[in-house]
Amino acid sequence: MNWGHSIIIVFVLFAIGILTLVTRSMQTRIDMVTPDYYAEELKYQATIDARNNTGALSAPVRVQQPGDTIEITFPGELKGEHLQGKVHFYRPSDSRRDITLPLQLDDAG
Repeated sequence: MNWGHSIIIVFVLFAIGILTLVTRSMQTRIDMVTPDYYAEELKYQATIDARNNTGALSAPVRVQQPGDTIEITFPGELKGEHLQGKVHFYRPSDSRRDITLPLQLDDAG
């Protein structure tokens, strides 16, 4: 085989490789954190305020995972208070598997 045929084979293999990469990259799902990212960005000041409010508590809010459950423990001064909210479990690789659950408190808070 002469060098001319070798160059053509290399170019054909290169083109097949590039086409394979383009095809696979176009089929890859890319998710943003939220579908309405820009509207959520405008509301981000509420998140900053909430973080500042938690800094004023006597102890930090603790998150633990004993076994198959998630425990969120609030400081003592919040026991007896009517707390409500949602817990959002974010999955970076696939937004279809994100889970949002209501906050459920027991007697111990």
